[in-house]
Amino acid sequence: MANTHIQKLLKQAQQLLAKKQYLAAADLYEQIYLQEPTFEMERQWVQALHLAHHNQKILTVLKNSWPQYLNKPADTKLLLEGLIAKHDFIAAYQVLLQINWHNPPQKVKLRQLINTRQLAFARTNVKYQQELQNQVLSVLTLSLDEQVDLIAQLHQLSLQEFLRMSKLLLTNPYLHPLIKAGVTEDLVKLKISTKMEINFYGKISHFEPQRYPLIADLNAVKNMQALLTNYQHLSEDNKQAISGELNLYAAMLYPYTDDIILEPQLWVDLTLQHFGFEKTVQTLEKDAKAGKVDMWLSKLGELLSLFN
Repeated sequence: MANTHIQKLLKQAQQLLAKKQYLAAADLYEQIYLQEPTFEMERQWVQALHLAHHNQKILTVLKNSWPQYLNKPADTKLLLEGLIAKHDFIAAYQVLLQINWHNPPQKVKLRQLINTRQLAFARTNVKYQQELQNQVLSVLTLSLDEQVDLIAQLHQLSLQEFLRMSKLLLTNPYLHPLIKAGVTEDLVKLKISTKMEINFYGKISHFEPQRYPLIADLNAVKNMQALLTNYQHLSEDNKQAISGELNLYAAMLYPYTDDIILEPQLWVDLTLQHFGFEKTVQTLEKDAKAGKVDMWLSKLGELLSLFN
């Protein structure tokens, strides 16, 4: 570290830590990080925030660097402290399944930490958690925005209760597919190995979450996004808009996206046609596959309009 100014700030921060003036030290580490945004500087900033009991700010600091906190037990614990401070216990469980280090006793300790904090939260928020569960039972009386908020709040439940609520949501025939996709992806991240039941567009199906990729890792998503780059005549803004639309379609078909989007080129072409960027109707109107894709696009477009 050649910068003498940064060296001076770093020494001051270390002195403040020694004096247990953690918040002041965190402020200095933030100044250092803004001038030298390395992972080591960020980690020391996060450590100082943790010591100052400003755990809720931790997630804001490291929201774009989560993977780097999965390589060492101490770093993972910092990430978990941030999640636990926001009472996001389900995300904390998911983090433990993503770690890159091997230390079974330490992993047990971290799981116990999550369990203990969740239990303490449950004991002091009995009425609130009961209200959450009641809202799941009457979820269709909520607006779509309120339903999205509810799914996020369910992360405050125990793992057992979260799974129970998830089963109720997935089997609800009228719950919006995007809401179901969020619940489904949470189960995939938790690597649930038991078969789950889902009402998928009016048909009861079963799936084993641990056997499915995340939405961003679906073959259909990767293929459609790659194909979209070939349309040089589209502006970057238009490409981004279509890209977002294709991602939403993929999510609304989750977890069976790859079983349905078997012709990614056709999906891209017809999506562009739906938005007026391509005129392929003459060549595709007699194609049975195109007709099926067009049916899906109409259905998904109609469902997406509910969020507008």
